[in-house]
Amino acid sequence: MTAGQDAPARPRPQTFRSPFAVAIWWLWALFAVGNLIDLAVQGRTHGSLDAAFGLLLVTSVVYTAAQRPRLVADSGGLTIVNPLRDHRVGWAAVVGIDAAELIRVRCKWPLDDGGTGSRAISSWAVHSSRRKQAAARMRAQRRAARAAPGGRGFGAFGT
Repeated sequence: MTAGQDAPARPRPQTFRSPFAVAIWWLWALFAVGNLIDLAVQGRTHGSLDAAFGLLLVTSVVYTAAQRPRLVADSGGLTIVNPLRDHRVGWAAVVGIDAAELIRVRCKWPLDDGGTGSRAISSWAVHSSRRKQAAARMRAQRRAARAAPGGRGFGAFGT
């Protein structure tokens, strides 16, 4: 490349996480900060110090379970960040992605002995309830029925 040419723009990574979990984290963080301020102002006993450490312990657990999980997709592959472990999977190894209650990434890769290894990695980041899955299936069936020849185009009265 010459000095006047810019490098091609790389697409930005997309991050997927549960908005509900993020909201829970921020609500808990506000609660914890308020309680720590209250303990710092009013608490002068050993019990106050125990309560502060307990609050910090619970805050770290809430952070680990609510704020840390995410699924990051970039040009090189997927990064699955779960509460206790991170997984990096290249796009070539991804065989499929299932949307069960948790997102499940099915992977296959070649082994040194000539065989293939496979694994399914669940992501805590994005949840899908059975109700949402059933509603999505019903919407897809209705769209397919409308698009089929002889299907009704608009409600019970047709088009």
